Amino acid sequence: MLMISEATKIERTDSNYIRTYTGRKFWPLNPQPEDIDIDDIAHALSLVARFTGHTYCFYSVAEHSLYVSTLAVRLAMTAVRDWPASMRVPYAREIALWGLMHDASEAYLCDMPSPIKRTPGIGDIYRGCSTPKCGT
Repeated sequence: MLMISEATKIERTDSNYIRTYTGRKFWPLNPQPEDIDIDDIAHALSLVARFTGHTYCFYSVAEHSLYVSTLAVRLAMTAVRDWPASMRVPYAREIALWGLMHDASEAYLCDMPSPIKRTPGIGDIYRGCSTPKCGT
């Protein structure tokens, strides 16, 4: 079985890439940093539904990421309120970016419902684990 860590060994060909919103080629089994574009991430996540679409109204992964970013900054700033502003501001920016980007891979790879991710064997492969129970 091919493990996720071995995926970068797969050759980049004209038959195994996806074309992105900005027109770039993205090879999910051999990605390179230069293949990633923030506009592709923002566009794709704005069209991807959270909870596999099982909500009363459309709720995108992009909207969720904005909520996570805002909440993470609020919580982080509470924890470091005694830090000098020269330290708090860069920290807040880093936390905000983390919140925005925590689901960025879903722009290129999609997601699986949590019950499947938690299933031994299947979930291990999805999370890139080579042994049962890793990452849990």
